[in-house]
Amino acid sequence: MRILIAEDNEASRELLTELLVLLGHGVVAAADGREALAALKKNTFGVVLMDQQMPRMDGLATAREIRRRECGSGKRVAIIGISGNATAEDEQSCRDAGMDAFLAKPFDRNTLYAAIESLQAGGTVARPDTSAASDSADTAGQLRRVTGENSKLQQSLIRTFRADVPKKIARIKQAIAQLDSEKLASTAHSLKGALGIFNAKDAISIVKSLEAMGRARDLGRAPEEFRSLQAALKALDRELQSLQEKPRPNRIKSRQEK
Repeated sequence: MRILIAEDNEASRELLTELLVLLGHGVVAAADGREALAALKKNTFGVVLMDQQMPRMDGLATAREIRRRECGSGKRVAIIGISGNATAEDEQSCRDAGMDAFLAKPFDRNTLYAAIESLQAGGTVARPDTSAASDSADTAGQLRRVTGENSKLQQSLIRTFRADVPKKIARIKQAIAQLDSEKLASTAHSLKGALGIFNAKDAISIVKSLEAMGRARDLGRAPEEFRSLQAALKALDRELQSLQEKPRPNRIKSRQEK
């Protein structure tokens, strides 16, 4: 089956893509709603995985536009909403926009597979309760859980995340300096989704606070929270460094081996 992923966070997009490819699905990835709509014009998909909050055009607006375009066509693509916000209100917002199911990040491989299989069979997707598993997992354990013990994917996610974090930090710093509440909220939300892959509780708590400040347009405490975020991310980076496999040096052959 061909599946469209609409997800703005690079690490989350990579995780979803690799998990679905491993199951044998064809995958097309989009970074926002506009790219998703363009992909839907060119190809037919069995399922769309739609992030709720994305730049330029968010998942809710995109889902409504998909349903509008389907009117009178006799076609209906299955849409699974995905979000770093795990409230009942967020789930209802996704369903009101025309989505068929909702998964709260971070979800593991089996939860994702079960949701897709259920929709394929014409069933409904029950909201999984993954809070206990996530709360009890350390970074290494969480990585194993969300990737289904795929060590190669774990290493790739670590590399992607470590390369992307400086860009996110720079955007948050700039948003605070420019008093740009919208940019702060959207960047903090995107970073929160990636942090969920690693169950980085301290950093997640801080970006949730920064996101809330952006939504409320009250950035008075944002510089202080930003400094706390920098410290939390440094601690996480040290942990990820310890988990990252080091490249093996080329061994110089002895004369006897040559």
